[in-house]
Amino acid sequence: GEDLSENLPVTISGSVNILVPGEYIIVYSVTDGIYISNAVRKVTIIDTIAPVITLVGDAEITLEAGTKYVELGATAQDLSENLSVTISGSVNTLVPGEYIIVYSVTDGGENTSEVKRTVNVVDTTAPVITLVGNAIITLEAGTEYIDQGATAADLVDGPVNVSVDGTVDVNVVGVYTLTYTSTDQANNSSSLKRVVNVVDTTAPVITLVGDSIITHELGMAYNDFGAKAVDSVDGEVNVVVTGSVDKNTIGIYILTYKATDKSGNSSSLIRIVNVVDTTAPVITLN
Repeated sequence: GEDLSENLPVTISGSVNILVPGEYIIVYSVTDGIYISNAVRKVTIIDTIAPVITLVGDAEITLEAGTKYVELGATAQDLSENLSVTISGSVNTLVPGEYIIVYSVTDGGENTSEVKRTVNVVDTTAPVITLVGNAIITLEAGTEYIDQGATAADLVDGPVNVSVDGTVDVNVVGVYTLTYTSTDQANNSSSLKRVVNVVDTTAPVITLVGDSIITHELGMAYNDFGAKAVDSVDGEVNVVVTGSVDKNTIGIYILTYKATDKSGNSSSLIRIVNVVDTTAPVITLN
């Protein structure tokens, strides 16, 4: 202030908070001891700057389908004030695709900010196959093989089909491998194997031709009828006979019939021949 040629001190009252929008009045006063003069200054603080949003976590996330999505959220600051962030959008972790989560905030000055997060749900996990029955099976040759199959479940698709590759020849001894494969809609595949061991532990079945106990008259020629043998794998097999019959000597004779298949399984059977003398002497008169 200036009074004639005298410089007078000015008193200032009022304040301005630059962090809070609004109108502020600053009053400037001066007195010469007799008179008081006032001058007023109006300061308007306006907010034209939008809040700053900061994502917690990455702005782009790749998530395996079927796993849990955890929302990390975001923070927002406007001048010196922390603001609440509104989140919109959702993620279906069971459906592969691109999902957008939008984070928005509006300050007291109606300034709005928006940030987005992209969540890519992908399916790179193959179905899980479970065998029905054992993974290793021992099967007797010549018996029927009934495959029990397998089941498969996928995190995204649920139950899925299983295809089987391979065969088992129950009439041929050997090791057979069956492969079970399952593929989901995202073309992820998995496979599992079953081993079937076809073995031959069954001996041939021998059947005597003729009776198993024979009574044979002393002195008469003995003609053996032999035996036949059939194997479940090899079919007819040879029969080897051991033992003999002395037609001229009374006694009990044992004949043994043995058959062996290609897997080394053997079986045997016996026949008993009783050589007896039931014929009376012939008397001739002279």
